[in-house]
Amino acid sequence: MKRLLTYFFVLVLVFSTTGCIFMPIINGFREMGATADSRRELLQKKIRAFNLAIKDSDMSLAMACIDRDDEEFRERVRNEIRKSKSKEKIVDAEIEYVEFDDDTYKADVEVRIKYYNVPFFVVNEKIEKTKWEFYSREWWLKSRESSFPDDE
Repeated sequence: MKRLLTYFFVLVLVFSTTGCIFMPIINGFREMGATADSRRELLQKKIRAFNLAIKDSDMSLAMACIDRDDEEFRERVRNEIRKSKSKEKIVDAEIEYVEFDDDTYKADVEVRIKYYNVPFFVVNEKIEKTKWEFYSREWWLKSRESSFPDDE
């Protein structure tokens, strides 16, 4: 009886310190984008990572978010980042609008970008409209264009 009680105590101790034994499996499904909700969550993270990379002028991180199969689009974005990095400094990026298709494998996104033109310190705003697609367990940037609130 004493031995059984010892095993029970050890078992309780192991589970109390490690948490749910199914948590790694649940997190794995979440990170794979197996459900619509997990894909929505992954897209939010990917958009934030992309915009932070642009803000920090981290070309390699920004390019890691862009569709690898569309070399022409990758080159265009690479050139845009190079040009804008010397002309403007991003202050803030805020997701304004996200619209998913029916099965949440594609999304249209609008991000409000606050920036200033170097060497001036007057903050301007623009809206960046992007299209994202989910495949190979990740979201990939498929298109990107900017518009200015004054133009609308």
